[in-house]
Amino acid sequence: MKKRIVIACISVCCLAAVLLYFVFSSTARDASFRIHRVQHGPISEVLAETGTIQFVRTVMVKPTISGEVRHIHADVGDRVSAGDVLAVIEPDPSQSLQLSRQRARVDGARIDLSEVTPFLWTVHHLGFRLCS
Repeated sequence: MKKRIVIACISVCCLAAVLLYFVFSSTARDASFRIHRVQHGPISEVLAETGTIQFVRTVMVKPTISGEVRHIHADVGDRVSAGDVLAVIEPDPSQSLQLSRQRARVDGARIDLSEVTPFLWTVHHLGFRLCS
């Protein structure tokens, strides 16, 4: 029991010493603060450094078809924008056929949707009128 009381007293004294050190240290007294109202304006502080800039953002390019790369139009570090041709791929004939079939199915679905949309709009409009 006495051991616990002695350990508790030592802990409290150490904590008080650390607290007093931070409260009365010279760095806390020497610190000065200026308070200003926030306002728009130019940034006036400039930091001049020397070194090498390395761009770390990379983008994975994943073509929709597989095949043999015939020509590459862009190199590492080149500036490219949306729509630029990066490479020419000669597609695998079997996958090209599958892609053509899938595109035909999508086009057929779009045609079906365009034919049904006016009918659905009419039904919805009439149904909305009947409920109101």
